[in-house]
Amino acid sequence: SGGGSGGGGGNSSAGVGAGSGSGSGDGDGGDVSGGTVRKGSSADRHFIPSVGLGIWARVFRFNDHAPGQDRGEYSSGAVFALALAARVYPLSFFVDKGFLTNIWMRINFKIALGLSSRIGQTGNEDLSTSLWQVIFDLGYRWQFTDKPSSPSLDIGFGFGAHSFGIDWGPAQPQLTNVSYTFMTLGAGFSWPIVKALASPKTANGALGGLGVDLRFAYRIVFSAGDIEDPDQWYGPASVGGIDFGLGAVWQRKSLAIRLGYTLTYYFFAFSDTSAQRVQAGKLTAGGATDTSHTVLVGGAYSF
Repeated sequence: SGGGSGGGGGNSSAGVGAGSGSGSGDGDGGDVSGGTVRKGSSADRHFIPSVGLGIWARVFRFNDHAPGQDRGEYSSGAVFALALAARVYPLSFFVDKGFLTNIWMRINFKIALGLSSRIGQTGNEDLSTSLWQVIFDLGYRWQFTDKPSSPSLDIGFGFGAHSFGIDWGPAQPQLTNVSYTFMTLGAGFSWPIVKALASPKTANGALGGLGVDLRFAYRIVFSAGDIEDPDQWYGPASVGGIDFGLGAVWQRKSLAIRLGYTLTYYFFAFSDTSAQRVQAGKLTAGGATDTSHTVLVGGAYSF
C-alpha cells in the first residue's frame, strides 16, 4: 500500500473500485447502458438501471515541491468499490420514434468499500478513508443508420462531485483531502460489432451479441477543496481533468454485461510558488496529479 515521506498510504485490505459507462464520457461510473448492443428501435428502451463491481487504484503525487517539503505520494493500491447507475430516455415514454427518443439523462454513483489509509511515519494505524463520486449528465445518442447493427455516437454534458477524505482524528494531517466539483463535456462511440458482422440468427440467438465502445471527456473543475487552502495547504490552483474509457459489451435481449477500463486524470498548477511563500514556511509546490485506474464488470437491464 505505500505512501511517500510525510504522506499517507492506502491499505487495500477492503477497497475501492468502480464502473465506467460509455456514452457521453462521464467519467467512471456504473452505467453499462451506453455500450450495449442496440435493440430494434428507440422505443425499445426507456429505463436502464445498472450495477457494477470492480477494482480502483488511485495515486496522488506532488511535483516541483519546495526544498524540504517533499510530501511523497498517496497510493491506494487496487481496492474494491460498488457502482450504481441509471439511464433514462424520458421522451421515449411519450414518442415512439424520432429525434426526441434519443435524448437521455443519467446518474452515476460510485463509493469505496472499506478503504483505509496509514500514516507514513508509523505505518501501523489504519485511518478511516472515504472515496466517492456522483455525476449527473444529459446527452443525445445518434445512430449512424436505422439498423440495430449500426454504430452510434453519444455526446453530452454533466455535473459532478468527486471526494477523497482521510479521517485524521487527533493526528496531524499529512496529506490534504480533495473534493472536486466539476462539469463534464464528452463523447462516446459504440459499435455492436458481432451483430454487424454475423448473421441475424447468430447475433440474436443463444450466444447474444458483442459490442465495443470508446469514450473521452474533459472535466472543467470548479473547485478542488481543502488543497486550495492558502494557509494550511497549497493555495489556489488551476485544475482540470480528463477521462478515457474503453469496454466490451455482451447483450442478449434486454440484459447486457460489460467489462471496461477507465482512466481518470486530474492535473494541478498552483498559482503561488513565490520565494516569499517558501520563506513564510507555507507549503509550496508547482503542481500535482491525481490518477485513477478502474476496471469494472457490470450488468444492465433495459425496461
